[in-house]
Amino acid sequence: MARARKRGADRAANTAKVAMIDRILTSWYGPPALRRQSYLSTGALALVALSLSASGVVLSGCGPVEYINQVGIENIAAYEQELLDHATHKISSIPGVRLIGTAKERAGVISFVLDGVHPHDIGTILDQEGIAVRTGHHCAQPIMQRFGIPATARASFALYNTKEEVEALAQGILKVKEVFA
Repeated sequence: MARARKRGADRAANTAKVAMIDRILTSWYGPPALRRQSYLSTGALALVALSLSASGVVLSGCGPVEYINQVGIENIAAYEQELLDHATHKISSIPGVRLIGTAKERAGVISFVLDGVHPHDIGTILDQEGIAVRTGHHCAQPIMQRFGIPATARASFALYNTKEEVEALAQGILKVKEVFA
């Protein structure tokens, strides 16, 4: 019984922490529907996201913050850039793939389209292969309009990803091409 009360108290505390995070993000970036990602804002959002674990919300005192400090934010940034460079090379070399957004300084994200395949279909097939990507307009309709596309598939890379996962993504995109050939 005491364990159940503790879990209930932990859930209440976590709910309060999530509400606090939402208030912080709203003050920094605006209401959820208007928040937009930028190269400068992703670091703060990544830190908040890392602070949310599957077992509950951890804001300080143990876990992700200490881990980031131990690894070093510069080392994390360098590793993420290495993954991004590898992914950019692998994905851009696939015939029919068009990368959307190729700025020199960018976060660990690759948005792409594949000739003749709607991004939602890309996402569905990659999901069946165990590969998680986001698809849609990503609250960036003006950019989609500028590029003349309805949506993109978007892969994100961070400290916890590996080059093997980049390879799996590239193989998954080839599978999408095979299905739609």
